[in-house]
Amino acid sequence: MKLNVTFFCVLLFLLQSCNSKKEIFCDLDNIGSIKHKKYDYESNLKTNYFIFYKDGELYLPPIANHFEETEGNWDIVVKNGKINSLIIKSKNNLFNGSYKVRFLTNKVNSRLFVELKSDSLEIILYNYFKTLKERDNYIDKFNIITDNVSDDYFPQLSHFPDNRKTLD
Repeated sequence: MKLNVTFFCVLLFLLQSCNSKKEIFCDLDNIGSIKHKKYDYESNLKTNYFIFYKDGELYLPPIANHFEETEGNWDIVVKNGKINSLIIKSKNNLFNGSYKVRFLTNKVNSRLFVELKSDSLEIILYNYFKTLKERDNYIDKFNIITDNVSDDYFPQLSHFPDNRKTLD
């Protein structure tokens, strides 16, 4: 009987841990870039965001003249306490598949980037925090393992103001 209670407690902890890790994606929505192996879809995006809902549903950005379907489902695969991959299922075949997940930060701005890579697609999403401290507290809260990238990692965002200098 004691073994069953222990097993149940461990299972509950793992499920809760996975659900809290899913919250990270619910906070990531801005598209930094989308790169396909063969085609330029980025210039045809009708919106520049994803919406990850906690119930596993997903809003995908429609792409003019290519993929109008905006509904999908998502889940994550956690290995050793770390988000290993993101799974997207949708009628929009462009986004369907499994993505390797890599979280990125730099010292210049207060954004948390996530790099998603599949066999044919690379997506960079980001979340904007008011300060580096706020971003770092968020990373600590969810125990996110990040890779540090160069300060010019994402030059496309350089024309957007970053309030870090006034709020930190």
